[in-house]
Amino acid sequence: MEKEDVEKAGSLRRESMEHHDEDTHAKEEGGFLVFENGKITIRISETCCKSCGICIEFCPTKVLEPRDDGFPVVVAISKCNDCKLCELRCPDFAITVEKVAD
Repeated sequence: MEKEDVEKAGSLRRESMEHHDEDTHAKEEGGFLVFENGKITIRISETCCKSCGICIEFCPTKVLEPRDDGFPVVVAISKCNDCKLCELRCPDFAITVEKVAD
């Protein structure tokens, strides 16, 4: 991988971790970007996701938005109603939504 590609990937990863609402905690974990707020956890695979945008389009509450490269990021996890439409419609099984047990 070229140095410029590595720098761009790092920049996009940082962007993914910064563009979300205040109650969202974002982290990298084993090839996934993980967004959580204590009630919902959303995991997006960095290797499986092809940035097609299907998850973004099917989300009825607009929890997801595309990064500059089209990769989906969680911007409003508090709006997530755990309907799992993003997870069910993803052709690459790259996103999971999990409700945290009370």
